[in-house]
Amino acid sequence: MRSRFTNAVLLALAVVALWFLNSFAFQYLTVDRDRYGIYWARQEWLYVHIVAGGLALLLGPLQFWLGLNRREIFVHRIIGAAYVLCVLVSASAGLYLAQHTDFGWIFGMGLTAMSLAWIVATSFATIAIYRHVIEQHLEWMIRSYVLTFGFVTFRMFTGSLQVAGVGTIQEQMTAASWFSWAVPLLITECLIQGRKVFSYSPQSRGEVVERSASPTGRSLNRIAAFVSSARTFRQPVITDLQLSSLLSPAPRFSDPTEATEPQCSHEAREEHPSIPCP
Repeated sequence: MRSRFTNAVLLALAVVALWFLNSFAFQYLTVDRDRYGIYWARQEWLYVHIVAGGLALLLGPLQFWLGLNRREIFVHRIIGAAYVLCVLVSASAGLYLAQHTDFGWIFGMGLTAMSLAWIVATSFATIAIYRHVIEQHLEWMIRSYVLTFGFVTFRMFTGSLQVAGVGTIQEQMTAASWFSWAVPLLITECLIQGRKVFSYSPQSRGEVVERSASPTGRSLNRIAAFVSSARTFRQPVITDLQLSSLLSPAPRFSDPTEATEPQCSHEAREEHPSIPCP
């Protein structure tokens, strides 16, 4: 049941991504100046931004499907590398467009923050999988794709404001530059962290026990075990030989004079009459 629900969500994301690209993005894949409008002076950067971002938008659901279902691991790695490359290229072009915008510095700051967050989330996802931290890799990939989906939420947010007749075009674009990615990312973070919070079960009064140890908890357990073993190693160890020597009574030695005094016989007295014998 859970697998079907996940597959349905991924399919829905792919359909929405295709709708967005066909309705809004593909119109810029041309050399017609009228299509670009005010973006004509930055057409190369916008073209790169759209192509790379569109590929990342389409590769995301496929990548999640392969990873969650443990299918075609080699293909999953290849598509993952392509996704990371597309994100880096599209985010870099987005940083340039944010610094050369016609909608004011607040709009530019919103796009800059989104591009930086996009790069950071994707970088952490890559680092996590190289360190074989699967759970963290999945969480950071979810954050990364939420930011990738900012293409879609940006258009949906501005469209909603236009239909509602709220604000001017510049005000709508400025609000969308922040709300289109910050709000979905906040909701995503609440879901990720909330799942962890509710995965704890009470065992006794005033005590909460984690069902499965996290990577941080495992690291702390290793450190505690190492400290305990170090303390045990420093304690003095008494061997069986030393213990028997400590428990056995002290040896009784004879009078030293008995060992040093010469033994005299009758023949010795006759040969050496000057040496006294006891």
